[in-house]
This record gives sequence, C-alpha cells and structure tokens, in this order.
Amino acid sequence: MSADGSSTYWEVRKLVHQALRADPNTLELLFVPSVRALDEVGAWLLEAREAFVSKLLFGSFGRYALSQLHKLSASQRLAEHRDAVLGWLCEEPAPSLVELGRRLAAISPRAAPTQDDAEHRARLYLKQLYRSLWDQGLLPSNDLEGLTAYARGGGRRPPEARALRPKNAYNLLRLIELARGWLSTGMPTFAASGAFRDRLLAIKRGELPLDEVLREAEACSPALEAARDASVLPEQPDFARADALLRKIHVELARRHVLQVPGPWFGNAPPTLEVSSGTASAEVEDA
Repeated sequence: MSADGSSTYWEVRKLVHQALRADPNTLELLFVPSVRALDEVGAWLLEAREAFVSKLLFGSFGRYALSQLHKLSASQRLAEHRDAVLGWLCEEPAPSLVELGRRLAAISPRAAPTQDDAEHRARLYLKQLYRSLWDQGLLPSNDLEGLTAYARGGGRRPPEARALRPKNAYNLLRLIELARGWLSTGMPTFAASGAFRDRLLAIKRGELPLDEVLREAEACSPALEAARDASVLPEQPDFARADALLRKIHVELARRHVLQVPGPWFGNAPPTLEVSSGTASAEVEDA
C-alpha cells in the first residue's frame, strides 16, 4: 500500500487467485470501462480477463451481497436495541435480566416460536452486549452490574459500526443487479440508469431504511437464480488459461529483474537491506 493509502499493490499471483474466485473488487477492476493497460503485462491481463468469468459470479456477487445485507439489518437492530437497554438500566430500581429480556422481546421484530423462546433469545443478546462492551474496555465488569454502571455513568459510547453506513447497502444492492445482468448477458454493465439509478442514490443518501433495502434485495433473489440457471457463462473459470497467463507474467517479471529493466520494481527499485553474517549471528544469540 502507498504511504498515503491511496494505492494498493498486489503480487500478480494474488490478483489471478482473486479473479478466479470471482472476487467482486478484482473483476470490477479488470472490466470497468475506464481500465487501461500501462505496459505489456497489463495488456496481457486485460486480453485474458474473460478467462476469470464464470457462474461463480452468482455466489461471490449475488449471494455474498444478500448475506451482507442481512448482517447490516441485524447490526442496525442491535444498535437500536443497545440504546434502549442502556436507557432502561437508568431506571430506579434497575430492571433485572429477566425483565430486560421481556421488554426487549416485546420490541424485537424477529419472530420466535413462543414467547419463552423470544425472551430467551433477548437475554442471550443482553449477555452478548455486555461481553462486547467489556471486550472494548468500556465496562468495569463483565456482567449486568457492569453494564448498569456503564449506562448510569454517562461513559463513552461505542462508535457506530462503519457497516451501517447507507453507502454499504447501496453498493450491495448494486452488486446483486450487476451479477444478474452479467449472468444473463455474459457482459457486465456497471452504469445504473433510470428508476434503478434513482433508487440507488436514495439508498446512498440514507433516505430508505435498511430493512426496506433488504426486502428489495430478497425480492431480486428469484431473478438472480434464474439468470444463473440460464446463464451463457461457463460453470467454472478457465484455469488452464489463467495458469498460462501467470507463468507468462512471472517469466517476464524475472527477465526484467535480471536485466534491470528501468522501472520502480526493477532497474529503479530501491536497494535491498543488507545484513552481515556477524550481525545476524549476534541477533540470533541475543534472541
């Protein structure tokens, strides 16, 4: 990674491995319309990029996005429930674990077979809550008494999870539609348009609740599965072509290194560190 964090560098083997498993970020990098090769190796990668595309897109793009949206919705509910619990614990006298479980079960949107099951699940959440806050160093003790003291002490509240940002929900719904189109036509379409674009922008601005986004994503699931079943894409990527590409690139990179071809990784690379044998021995002995 660059010093300012704006660039990340991968060894080419990792790039090929990520592309073969249909990693969304890697495939988007290779197929986005603005991509361009800066040298011969980059041109080889772009020429062979179709070798990485397969029906694995269904899982890595579509199913992954659905699972992450479920986690977002659960995280949002947990954050909301946390604030409610901390408010209840400021009452006099403080509610017991049983009473907290009863109250929490009453406001939870999650269905349970019986009331007892709902209250048991709520009590498990309460225990997870104070264990999590204890692990973050926010509680004086790893129990309900510690959580009560924390609620009443006005201590530092844990930061909201970055995962709850609307941008995350927007990107996951975008991935589902990208996967459906790619599976259906064999070609990726990155630019959203029309009503779908407007919907994405509304999600990104935080105008829609996560639960509504999740319902919309789940409604896309049948179309996503139908696109996979009728897809023109191969079942698996072209491993032989990818292997040949990787070998070709490694040979070229080795050639550049041996001949010290000008460039940041070869002729113009910074010198490697040198450690004398005596220094190394001394360090081993000290260890």
